[in-house]
Amino acid sequence: MKKLICSAILVLFVSALFADNFQLIYREGDSRYTVSYSFFRILDGSGNELTRGYSDKYGRIIVNLGKGDYICEVAYRNRNYKKTITITGDTGIREIQLQ
Repeated sequence: MKKLICSAILVLFVSALFADNFQLIYREGDSRYTVSYSFFRILDGSGNELTRGYSDKYGRIIVNLGKGDYICEVAYRNRNYKKTITITGDTGIREIQLQ
């Protein structure tokens, strides 16, 4: 049982390592705000939902999909924002700016 739990934790950790990381940023004038605890969906080019979730305290989201272009839809301040994102498999955090 202990091996099973350790294996499951390792798989989750490794899969997060290879996922793309983004930070949701809202700009209003010269101000920048992180989009914390906001609902998001990732859609394919046809508008089909592939995954959904919530950003964390710092506005970060993790997207674990194949390389390609997708649409990130974010609900923030009673509006829905749609931005095209590219999944590359790179490490680091890239920004998605909502305006």
